[in-house]
Amino acid sequence: MRLSLKDTAVSGDGTYATGAHRTGKLTVAGFYRDASANLTLSYDHGEVVSFSSTRVGADRMPGRLVYKSGSVMQIEFVRP
Repeated sequence: MRLSLKDTAVSGDGTYATGAHRTGKLTVAGFYRDASANLTLSYDHGEVVSFSSTRVGADRMPGRLVYKSGSVMQIEFVRP
């Protein structure tokens, strides 16, 4: 995933792979302000998922994905 930040606006794109062997492309849009991010991930098959997080330290972003169905998945991005 490649993300860019201009002022507080986040945008980007990337690829995904699921445990069900689905792969494809996604786009990302949202904002990042005061160590908090709120992003919308739009998948090429039509699904839209919300991601919210607050950065922990310089390298971790634990957060949650919220799906249209209402299900929630805890997730963490870690900078290598």
